[in-house]
Amino acid sequence: MTANSSDLPFRPSRMRRRSGLTMLSFPSPLVRNGYALIASAAVTSALGIVFWVIAARVYSEEQVGIGGVLISVLLTLSSIAQLNFANSLNRFVPAAGTRAGNLILFAYGAAAAASIVVALGFLVAIDLLVPELHFLTNSPLLAACFIVAVAVWTIFALQDSALAGLRRSIWVTIENSLYAVVKIILLIVFAGISVAGLSIFAAWTVPLLLFVGLVNYLIFWKFLPEHGQAAGNIDLSMRTMVRFFGWDYLGGLMTTVAMGVAPVLVLSHLGPEANASYHLCWLIIYSLYLIGRSMGISLLAESTVDLRRLPTLAADAFIHTMLPLGGSAIAIAIAAPLLLQAFGPSYARDGAGLLQVLALSTIPWGLVTIFLAIARAYGWMRTIAVVQLATMILVLGLGSLLLQPLGVLGMGLAWLAAHSLVLTAIAAVLIKRNGLEGVLGWSLAAASSLARILTGFAGSRTAAPLDPALAPDLAIALRATGQSDAAHWRVAGRIPSQSGMTVLALLDTTASDKPNPVAILKVAKGPEQTASLKRSLVRSTAIADDPGLAMLPFVIPKVLATHRTEAALLVIEQAIAGIDGRQVLRNDKQRPMALAAAAGAIAALHNATATPRQIDTAWLDRWIARPLGRLRASPTLLLARPARDRALHVLAQEQQAFWLGTRQQVGMCHGDYSPGNLLFSPPQPNKATTVAGLVDWDRACNDAPAGLDQCHLALTCRMLVHDAELGAVVRELLANPRLDEDEQSWIGAGQDCGWSMDAAAIRAMVVLAWLNHVAANLDKSGHYAGSRLWLAYNIDWVLRAFAEE
Repeated sequence: MTANSSDLPFRPSRMRRRSGLTMLSFPSPLVRNGYALIASAAVTSALGIVFWVIAARVYSEEQVGIGGVLISVLLTLSSIAQLNFANSLNRFVPAAGTRAGNLILFAYGAAAAASIVVALGFLVAIDLLVPELHFLTNSPLLAACFIVAVAVWTIFALQDSALAGLRRSIWVTIENSLYAVVKIILLIVFAGISVAGLSIFAAWTVPLLLFVGLVNYLIFWKFLPEHGQAAGNIDLSMRTMVRFFGWDYLGGLMTTVAMGVAPVLVLSHLGPEANASYHLCWLIIYSLYLIGRSMGISLLAESTVDLRRLPTLAADAFIHTMLPLGGSAIAIAIAAPLLLQAFGPSYARDGAGLLQVLALSTIPWGLVTIFLAIARAYGWMRTIAVVQLATMILVLGLGSLLLQPLGVLGMGLAWLAAHSLVLTAIAAVLIKRNGLEGVLGWSLAAASSLARILTGFAGSRTAAPLDPALAPDLAIALRATGQSDAAHWRVAGRIPSQSGMTVLALLDTTASDKPNPVAILKVAKGPEQTASLKRSLVRSTAIADDPGLAMLPFVIPKVLATHRTEAALLVIEQAIAGIDGRQVLRNDKQRPMALAAAAGAIAALHNATATPRQIDTAWLDRWIARPLGRLRASPTLLLARPARDRALHVLAQEQQAFWLGTRQQVGMCHGDYSPGNLLFSPPQPNKATTVAGLVDWDRACNDAPAGLDQCHLALTCRMLVHDAELGAVVRELLANPRLDEDEQSWIGAGQDCGWSMDAAAIRAMVVLAWLNHVAANLDKSGHYAGSRLWLAYNIDWVLRAFAEE
């Protein structure tokens, strides 16, 4: 029922309202899918170790050796045959719309055909490559089974990318976990049935047919029909596909070569015992390498749908990669001797230092993988190839130089040095390209993402919905409503509020057939909250009682009772039946119609109260000078005080030059027309979406220019949809004062909004909306003035644009 939660870096964990009650929501798709892929990698790695431990106990060393080679060859051939379609599906499926199915089928078909060719070529040259596996060619049936296994494994691997591209990564975790369990069961069942390692290979490959069939049934008969409802807006031309495919495939080959040749170098320089330590340490560490890759896959899938979200998504991906990766790497580095002790004292003695260095190498690599995902989203394909080529050259070159003097530790240092040097080069290029402002903007986004995580943990703690000391006062307020059933109303749940005010839903405990709240309780403490709530009561009551506004197309909350104590002001309002605007406007399909309805609804209020007025200095004092004075008095973080004063002066001059002397239709506005203050009617077949009600009127005023509320809605909707801060949205519009086509399609509903087509007018309106919004927040709650990050991102970051001028 309250707004402003979307413009704060320090905000409670994201919530949704169902039937008027507050409930915790799931994380964002980026985080949900990223952690699903991380969980899949962790489970697969853990169960993979279990698979080989069991194999070592129930099979002979010869069978384990041959089985391991067979599976290694299977994975290598499949990796070659996948032809980079894994990254291609991540890149193009999310926004391919109805073409996604054909794209997935093409990837399956091409990769399967390549698998057959690669497997046949391997069998032809088997005596030269791996003579120990010559028995595969002794039987046509056995050779055919091997070829089929390579092709099926290839599809099995690609379907994970298809699921990630469809933003269904949770199914990757489920699928891989079940597959890992089934192959362990078959490993035990097949024990003693066959020699030459074929039982191990069969346990690995037989379940593939089942899981390929089940998962692709879900993909093509359940997920794709739902995914295809979204319009495809991505370039799938052959030129684009080939360009992406070629350079990315080349880069992927470089990484494969680096990982494959490194143990060969260890073997050739130091012998099999040293290579055993390297192999075991790499097996442990590789799961950490997958953390960054998993979040990068999710980042690519989400950003492909809307590239405008990429800066915010990249910051979120960075934080959600480095927190688990950094913590895990440090933990493994500390516990390395103890971990390796479980495999034997010789491993702990010879491999502890290597494991520690490899663990640390995953930290810069995690950052590099996030950059590679960003590069894929932007189409910087040559850059991707250069980064991975440089990594390969540094790893193998440094490894060759360091192995002899330092032993197996030298290869670990080669990985650490290669990733660190490549990361340093990437950072230097980005700083040179984007300058200090670009680095500062990204740092603010990352800090905001971290703040949301920390506040989410704090907000998840269960808190008492109402101060017990106010229970007698609530009883008094309930009696004052005059409602016959008010004695049965009980607090049912908290509604999010960033004003510091307590907002609670009240349910009638005797009406089991009415799950929706019957009323809303607001509790204000302190002078700022109390003043804000009083303003809202006065202004909403004045609008509701104005006969000239009786035909407004939305409901304004009716005040049922107020009760003032020494400690707090309690207000009970009638609940409005409707769906939270944040929930509606996050839905891609509902958003266009809902925004048009919202623009038309607020236009009706403004049109009914508008009068022509020539803008004079008194109007400028109220709308410009006073808010600027509030900003001038707030702490400054990103600007020195003289620089801030200059920025405020430039802003004031620009606003005055635009508004002073113009003739405007001024009228009533809501003043905080954001998704959190909107309630929409439930969707009904063949009926248009309408605004059911508007809440929180404390910023309403009578002399707003036409279009100000619509501009505020456009800003806050961008914040909601792009998961961005207000400062970032305003700064973007200052640099490029142009509304998107979808915004142009709804913003003028019910009112002439010619300003939305002119760059200077857009800039003036955006600044006016931002200025009054942040100034009102500073007046409303000490929370804003005390939040250094909010001040830096939502005030100083915007003012820096004027300081540059």
